[in-house]
Amino acid sequence: MTSATIRGGLRAKRSASFSDSSVFGNSRFTTEECHGIQKALQSPLPPEYLSTRAAFGGNRLTYIEGWRAIAIANEVFGFNGWSSEIIGTTIDFCDIGPDNRYTVGLSCTIRVSLKDGTHHDDVGYGSAENAKTKAAAFEKAKKEAVTDGLKRALRMFGNSLGNCLYNKNYLKQVLRFRAPPNPGLEEHQFYRTNNHNAYSAYSHPPPTSASEPSTTTTKPVVPGNTTTEGLEDDALLDELAATFTEMDDAFYDRPHPADYEIEGFDLVSAPSPKGHTLAKPQAGSHSSGMANVNLMPASEWLRKEQSVATSKPLPPSSRK
Repeated sequence: MTSATIRGGLRAKRSASFSDSSVFGNSRFTTEECHGIQKALQSPLPPEYLSTRAAFGGNRLTYIEGWRAIAIANEVFGFNGWSSEIIGTTIDFCDIGPDNRYTVGLSCTIRVSLKDGTHHDDVGYGSAENAKTKAAAFEKAKKEAVTDGLKRALRMFGNSLGNCLYNKNYLKQVLRFRAPPNPGLEEHQFYRTNNHNAYSAYSHPPPTSASEPSTTTTKPVVPGNTTTEGLEDDALLDELAATFTEMDDAFYDRPHPADYEIEGFDLVSAPSPKGHTLAKPQAGSHSSGMANVNLMPASEWLRKEQSVATSKPLPPSSRK
């Protein structure tokens, strides 16, 4: 096999890969999408989308914020319908003042591309004055230049992405409209990872067919129990019982707790978690000498709590 054949095969493979419609930059919009995007891009921005700031000569400059331009692009083109990249960065100057503060100015070329290959380039500019460190100066200048270049490249697509701001007649007329009041935020609008309404492609498994049996189990209803609040699954109770049994073994095997004394506190009349009063000491109960306490094993407490919750009589204890 000759080198020309190899080069021809690689060239054919590369052209075939670029002809794949799934590759970004070669995925065409449908006819319906094209009409909808064109209509959206022709519409000017409403007054509530505009911001103003002081400019040279005492004038006011009307502009659109970077986050809003990105939000509009996601809405018009789709979150996966466009992308941006930095083509190049040019440092215009970097000066150090007598007080060791930095002043930086630089420009950045940004390209915004659509999934069908359409793209626009433009230049953004950023500066930082009297920064304490060189890193802080370049950080501010570069971020400012990238955001400015991104907005200038997006406005090349149409009015709704900021091109209407260069129309003086539009600016004179849009100021006559009153912006609607900000509705404010609601609690359900926040995105939280533990919110069951928040969508995540990784947390939503594929739906099961109707023919497949359901794996959902129904919790049994305990007779005489008016509410299921506070009740755990049987598996969890069994696990707790096994853990408490190990605690009981350690309880009975431990030495006499002569060092456990609480001065000035009568544990006999102290209320239990359920509001009951602990019983008087019985034979075999541990006593510290200052307060007679009936130390109840954990498994006995669990059995008593289960009986109160289910309104059932206590089963006989397995421990003598």
